[in-house]
Amino acid sequence: MTPSSRPGYLRSLAALLAAAAIGGCTGSSTGGSAASTATPSELSASSTAAPTTSPSGSLPPEAAAVQGGKYYAVFLAVAADVRDPALVNAQQKAKALGYDGGVGDINCTPGARAQLKLSPSGDYTAFSVLFATKGQAQELVDAYPDAVVGIAYVTAGCLD
Repeated sequence: MTPSSRPGYLRSLAALLAAAAIGGCTGSSTGGSAASTATPSELSASSTAAPTTSPSGSLPPEAAAVQGGKYYAVFLAVAADVRDPALVNAQQKAKALGYDGGVGDINCTPGARAQLKLSPSGDYTAFSVLFATKGQAQELVDAYPDAVVGIAYVTAGCLD
């Protein structure tokens, strides 16, 4: 099958790439007023971002990314090639659970590369969802229909 015979895939990939260009890096950037020095528990209290209604209605809200903020990121897909279908697939599955998440260069989430045990060299694009607490991140891992790459405690970057 050629890429031109998969218009739905191409539209999803184009949307994913556009989100990366506009949003910068992983995580939602839809508001929030937490200071960059806030702890994850403080961020959860000030976060205004919330996922759309999830199928169970019990999943925790996605954190609103603030430049320099500290979060627990659930990495649903990491790829060496930005065109890897795993990135689009992860985005679609996250949306089905009610999360926007974000896509971007792994270097935009300092701490992730080492915690996910990725090569210190090489370029990686990741799709992740940010949470204020590790417990909230684990709830997504438990609800996600596939294996995840992992959870990492990261600093949000590339948002300004």
